[in-house]
Amino acid sequence: MRSALKGVSVGIGLLMLVAAVHLTSAAFGEDKQSAGSRDETAAFDPIPFGGRTDFQVSALAEVPRQVARAAQRENCDVEKGMKEIPLRFLVERERRLVLVYCQWILGSHLVFDLKDARHPKLVVFPFLAQNTGFGTTPRPGLITWRKEAGEFEAETGTDMCPSSRLRHVYRLGRTEGFTSGTSSFVLVRVDVTARGCGGNQPWSTVWQAPNWPEAMIVR
Repeated sequence: MRSALKGVSVGIGLLMLVAAVHLTSAAFGEDKQSAGSRDETAAFDPIPFGGRTDFQVSALAEVPRQVARAAQRENCDVEKGMKEIPLRFLVERERRLVLVYCQWILGSHLVFDLKDARHPKLVVFPFLAQNTGFGTTPRPGLITWRKEAGEFEAETGTDMCPSSRLRHVYRLGRTEGFTSGTSSFVLVRVDVTARGCGGNQPWSTVWQAPNWPEAMIVR
């Protein structure tokens, strides 16, 4: 009888020990995960606008860590892209942005909104759909900022000969009407050009935003 009780006691003791180890390991794992989350949240750098409205960063060590992480989440190799085109930080209509070039099969800029400097937000653009109408894309093409005109030009195309190229032209405007005052990228024009084997052809406008009738404007 005593032997049986002793065996039961040993068994219970082993179960308690295993449970204690499991709970300790789980707690350690949670602490490690929480610490990792805290480290990522804390791993950000100040963005040195310093009153500037347009500047570039061409050294990887100078790229804010939160911007690098945001680009990496979109499968963008920041270091590789910077060898072609530096990061460009802009302030337009009180909106802070960074343009990051990415070398995919078809290279394109990504644009991140820096309203919350710790958590850059990927911007999506209205874009000509394949057959008809418009869609949205985070990869609008190679972006050129035309400051004097207040426009962003995004070009897409290939190096094939012959081929065609598209150019979407955007401006920053307030598109949410009475629901929000947030500025957004507004598509104002779409151009196309043919690329022959002897050089580029002139751009032709295939779509241009009309002025809305007065009755459609919400005030």
